[in-house]
Amino acid sequence: MSHENDRGTSDTHHLLNHPYAGVALVLLANSFFVLMDGTVQGLEVGYGVSAIEIAFLRMFFTGIATFIYLVYNESNSLMAILKPNSIIWWTRGAVNSSSLILAYTALAHMPLSDFITLFHLRPIPVALLCSIFLHEVFTWVQGCATVISFGAVILIVQPEMIFGQPTTSSTPFSQLEQTETIGETNDSFHPIYVLGVLFTLSSTLFSSVDVMLLRKIGKQTSPMILLLLYAICNTVLATLWMIASRTVPRWLPLPALLLLIVVSMAGLAAQLCTVLATQRETGSRVAILGYLQVVPAVFFQIAVGGSFPSLSGIVGMLLIIGAGTWSVLKGSPKPAPSQNTNVESQEIRLCLLTNAEERDDEDPPKREG
Repeated sequence: MSHENDRGTSDTHHLLNHPYAGVALVLLANSFFVLMDGTVQGLEVGYGVSAIEIAFLRMFFTGIATFIYLVYNESNSLMAILKPNSIIWWTRGAVNSSSLILAYTALAHMPLSDFITLFHLRPIPVALLCSIFLHEVFTWVQGCATVISFGAVILIVQPEMIFGQPTTSSTPFSQLEQTETIGETNDSFHPIYVLGVLFTLSSTLFSSVDVMLLRKIGKQTSPMILLLLYAICNTVLATLWMIASRTVPRWLPLPALLLLIVVSMAGLAAQLCTVLATQRETGSRVAILGYLQVVPAVFFQIAVGGSFPSLSGIVGMLLIIGAGTWSVLKGSPKPAPSQNTNVESQEIRLCLLTNAEERDDEDPPKREG
């Protein structure tokens, strides 16, 4: 049995060290995020559960699941969260939690399409932060892929701030839609639009800092430890938010609880894949591949909602797929050979020449008879 476990661990380690493991993990994370977001929308529209209740219960369940895993599999790692070098772990958890809270707050003041458009500016601050603090290279191919993908996102979601207010609201928030009446303008539908923009840009910046911190932390830290601290920070912030907004969690029916479990498990899987991917890929590549989340979102919309994308949506999706593939195949910076590498190779050649000369100096063995 132990041999089978060792073999399974070895296979997993081999897969995670594959050159394209990070890319595959980002694509998996995109799919899990879409499943989570779609289920959250079902809870909000179908059962009237508020976003803050979902955030609180999701992180509460996530914290319990990660804590149980760490107790049984990485019990020694739990004590590390109290050591001084864990400050960057806690900072990352607080930063990522703040990004989520700011995103939820922004959606109360602006249309979903505008939020998606502004949030997808994220590769730009990610590239700047990783370049300044981690000296990661942002290639021209990645820059072109970012511009193409961002334009494709605008083509798909058609934000109201560019295309004007649509004839039917596309926002998934039932409580806001119930207050909409004929003749109201977009300003009355989202009374403090400027605040929504500020909250969205702040969420984007915090999310970019999160990517940079994950790159800084590297592979030395257990991903489950990072997920536990993220869940703790998010639970604390969500609790403070509920106290400030006077929101009291209520008892949910069984179908809603099952959907909430799906949200928690999909969110946990998405966060785990994101952490593992960021440990293996540059921040810019992870951010650019995040555009591909549009693809599973379209298929989810077809499967669940039965609504097919428009021609512009299909064109935008193909542009995102093409730009993402181009950035993966041609966008990685080529590392320049370091001086240490040249010195080591010269030393190896000298050793080989010396050994060959010593073998030539030795007398050949004499044959008897």
